[in-house]
Amino acid sequence: MIAKLPEPKCLKDIKSFLGHIGFYRIFIKEFSKISRPLTNLLRNDVPFHFDNGYLKAWEELTQELIYATIILAPNWLDPLKSCVMPRLYHCRCPRTVH
Repeated sequence: MIAKLPEPKCLKDIKSFLGHIGFYRIFIKEFSKISRPLTNLLRNDVPFHFDNGYLKAWEELTQELIYATIILAPNWLDPLKSCVMPRLYHCRCPRTVH
């Protein structure tokens, strides 16, 4: 689905795209550096001319979304391990008497 996204035709398309992929920014290395040309298009003083520089940023972000390691499937052949979080603080609640 992401690979078949059409190129943006207006600022609304770019805003929508950047808004949707903003969630995945932690999974994409140098997200802000890659998306900078697109975010610069959103400034008021910049006319909308979607040329090759912007197209390169658009394609790179869509490729990163396709190939980014967002969710890894577990290896079911490995034994499952139980993990217990250590207590970060002591509870000061009074004990109840039954």
